[in-house]
Amino acid sequence: MLTVRMDTSRLSLEELENISKALRGRCIECIERSVPECCRHTDEVRAFLAALADAIDVDRLRREQRDREVALGVDPDSGEWRAGA
Repeated sequence: MLTVRMDTSRLSLEELENISKALRGRCIECIERSVPECCRHTDEVRAFLAALADAIDVDRLRREQRDREVALGVDPDSGEWRAGA
């Protein structure tokens, strides 16, 4: 089993989205070699990269939801509206 730890709090939401898109897209080596369409990696490598991108998206979406709640005046911990909101 492999455990990967990434401190996503040091990255912006836009950076996290870009990382996710890059992991799901073609790799730089394939782009530089002008490999048409999708990369020619094994299914295992593509599955690993997709799982990593999924984990990043989960954290990014959670942070986006929390930011929306704060902007609306909802307490992120209880889900209750703040007084005066």
